[in-house]
Amino acid sequence: MTDKELKKLKRVELLEILVELRKKLDEADEENKRLREELAQTREGLAASTEKMVRRLYEERFGPFDPGPEAPAEEKADE
Repeated sequence: MTDKELKKLKRVELLEILVELRKKLDEADEENKRLREELAQTREGLAASTEKMVRRLYEERFGPFDPGPEAPAEEKADE
């Protein structure tokens, strides 16, 4: 819609357009939020599976993984 056409619209018509645009914006925001959450979950899963794969490959090549004394307590608890 051109600027000239917008200027010819009545106030009620303009408000209806604004309401519709707001609905579309809200829907886009909800979809954006959902997709961000899905991406975060995918990244977490990918990181976990990558860690397992690297650990398995390491152990196949070098034997049992020993994080050593400098590793955080969480890594030692996983063994």
